[in-house]
Amino acid sequence: MHPTQNPLTSTEFNWVDYYKYISLSGLDETKGFKKDFPLESDALSLLNQYVRSGKLELDR
Repeated sequence: MHPTQNPLTSTEFNWVDYYKYISLSGLDETKGFKKDFPLESDALSLLNQYVRSGKLELDR
C-alpha cells in the first residue's frame, strides 16, 4: 500500500484498515467523504488501493 504518492511511501496491508476503508467507500457522494477524500488526493488513492487489494484477496 502506498499512503502517499509524492514522495512515494509504503506500508503493509492491514485487515483492520481494509474494513474501515470498505465501509467508507459507500459514502463517496457525501459532503464529509468528499472533504476527507478529495479527488486525486493521497487519502482517496489509499482508500481505493485498500478496496482493490482486499477484493483481490477475498476473490481468491
